[in-house]
Amino acid sequence: MNMDIHSESLPIQTGNHEIQGLRGELEQARVALEDMDHRLAELAIAHDELQQRLADETRRRELAERQLRDLKASMAATSAAPDEGDALRQQLSTALEELHVMTEELSVAQDALREATCRG
Repeated sequence: MNMDIHSESLPIQTGNHEIQGLRGELEQARVALEDMDHRLAELAIAHDELQQRLADETRRRELAERQLRDLKASMAATSAAPDEGDALRQQLSTALEELHVMTEELSVAQDALREATCRG
């Protein structure tokens, strides 16, 4: 009879052990889900920031392009004295440099946005 009691308690102990193991796995899964949820929130914030930065850089580029067109039109419309022509050329050169820098910044912002979106 002693053998029957011990043989019956073995499946119960094994069952309890399996239940504890499953509870542990469930807890790990819950923690992993919370971590993923937190990371998703971080990525959403980063995405919004990059979208705003991209919009800002686009507006700056458009402004620089407008200024460049205005300077070109101004140079073409005026028959300026040599000193004034040099000043206009310098302004045009500066505007072109600014446009180049803004174009590079826009490209970096777009790359960062693509990268954040792909990771998300």
